[in-house]
Amino acid sequence: MQYVYVMFSKTNTGMGKIIRVLTNRTYNHVSIGLQEKLCPTYSFARRKKYNVLAGGFIQESGERLCDGGDIQIKICRVPVSEARYERVQRILAFCEQHPNLMIYNSFAALGSLLRRNLSIPFSFTCVGFVSWCLGEECPCIAPFEKMLSGCEIYEGSYLAWVGEPSKEEGDYFRPVSLWELISSNLRHFGDLIGRIICAGLKRADI
Repeated sequence: MQYVYVMFSKTNTGMGKIIRVLTNRTYNHVSIGLQEKLCPTYSFARRKKYNVLAGGFIQESGERLCDGGDIQIKICRVPVSEARYERVQRILAFCEQHPNLMIYNSFAALGSLLRRNLSIPFSFTCVGFVSWCLGEECPCIAPFEKMLSGCEIYEGSYLAWVGEPSKEEGDYFRPVSLWELISSNLRHFGDLIGRIICAGLKRADI
């Protein structure tokens, strides 16, 4: 028997606050990790602080998650088989090796507000990715929280759990120009639409 760790978080971003209002939930983001102290965690989210639409697979730092403050989290320790644990390891390794392939499913994020799921090859929301790692398919946080009921080991301050937050090594906090914002979003949504039309890639091959 092995364990993976699922973290629900109440992020400080404007988009996070909007999602919580629309869904009437405490948490708006989900991550997965292999270590109890959550160093690191992985998810699908924005890759630049100032571009909320385009994103993909990310390795999360504490600095990115907290953004100068602290956040409320809930941690679930999920028992999995040895085979499932190894599969999660393979998935995370594959995503790290192919960052341009693994993109954020912006359409599914919108659909989740209506409890609808739009599956696009190699494209996920945060909850869609974490639930898929566990062999499930949950487009919304509410049913996923319910699914993991009984696995909770902590709820409270992120910093109280992890201590000193890990530093952000990428350019997440770098300001983006208007042109960069427009062009990156056009590429992102063009990629999503192209995948919907072609549907030539299969997630199950990971």
